[in-house]
Amino acid sequence: MRMSSMDESRARDLYTKLDILGNVQSNVR
Repeated sequence: MRMSSMDESRARDLYTKLDILGNVQSNVR
């Protein structure tokens, strides 16, 4: 199943946000 480039960039943006959130939480702890 191929995703359109728009869906791909949206998914990448979501993963980037999750990655940033994870980094922030690990820094706070």
